Amino acid sequence: MGGDQGGDKPEEKETNFYLITVKGCRDTLIPNAIDAVYDGMGDPGKPVADAISGGGWECTEATTWVTELLQHTSTVMPAFEDALADVRTEVSAEQGRFPEGNHEVPKGHPHGLAWNRTWSMMRRNI
Repeated sequence: MGGDQGGDKPEEKETNFYLITVKGCRDTLIPNAIDAVYDGMGDPGKPVADAISGGGWECTEATTWVTELLQHTSTVMPAFEDALADVRTEVSAEQGRFPEGNHEVPKGHPHGLAWNRTWSMMRRNI
C-alpha cells in the first residue's frame, strides 16, 4: 500500500525574502549609504563649514549659510543611526516570528515569494 498513511503532511515553505531584504539593509545598504555620505566622526557638514569659516571669506552671508548648513547636517548621522536601530529591531522581530526556521515562511506568506514583487514596486516608488 503506498501513499500517505493518514499522517500530517509537512507544511510547504518558501524562502523568507523579507528577512533577506531587511538583513541586506542592515548589513549593506545602510552602511554603504553612511560611507557614501560621511567618512569620519561627528557632523558630516563640519569639514565644509570649517573650510568656509576658516578660509578667509569676508562675507556676512557665509556665517549664516554655515550655521544653516550645520543645522541640517547635524541630523544626518543620528538619522542613519535610527534607521540602523530600526532595521536591527525588525530583523530580530522577523526571526522571532519564525523561530524554527526563520529563513523560511509558509507557502503563500507575504514575506515569501510575494515579497519580491512588493519590494520591487516599493523601490520604484521611492
